[in-house]
Amino acid sequence: MLIKGNLGSYHTAIDTPVFRGFSIADPVAPFIVINDQDARPAWSFTLLHEMVHLLLGQTGVGNAPGSSALERFCDDVAGEFLLPASDFDATVFSDGDFNSLLASIAELADECKVSRTMVAYKAHRWGRISQESYSRLCAVYRQQWRQDKERRRGQSADRESGPNYYVVRRHRLGGGLTEVVRRMMAADALSTAKAARILGVKSRQVHPILDIGQPAGR
Repeated sequence: MLIKGNLGSYHTAIDTPVFRGFSIADPVAPFIVINDQDARPAWSFTLLHEMVHLLLGQTGVGNAPGSSALERFCDDVAGEFLLPASDFDATVFSDGDFNSLLASIAELADECKVSRTMVAYKAHRWGRISQESYSRLCAVYRQQWRQDKERRRGQSADRESGPNYYVVRRHRLGGGLTEVVRRMMAADALSTAKAARILGVKSRQVHPILDIGQPAGR
């Protein structure tokens, strides 16, 4: 699995309407990518959604919820895993009172540690709220996410120091991918240049990300 939402730098960030995640159902090396431009609470739902694609042996790209029968099925499986019907059915959704609806969804999302968008989607999917309310909720959550993103970006700019780049990058690449690259380089089966292409970094950043020393003579 890889957490990545750009083409090498934040200048090339790919927004979530393009993709929230995608899966490659290769029989030898199945692969999942999650867009890190999405809200963090949504990552777990996207991961489960794409895992269903792999279990079905179907490559897929996730963007708008329920955009096809297959996407709806993957959404339903992921939604049931994260938010079982027993927890969902006990919540009252006041479709006629938007502020009350916002509060009910927020309470359930916080309690179950899932995104508000996922709760809203499931409520709409099961006929608990109207299409109009669902569209309005999505617009509100999208705006809140953008505002939060700008706020966090401003906080990062104000801080003199932050998380180590290589630690963050290693986390987002995932232990599986970095370990495979590390082993292949140790066996001289992969050059630094090719490793850089796999990891999506510059050649000089490969060894620090893999937490290994520079080869002799360099």
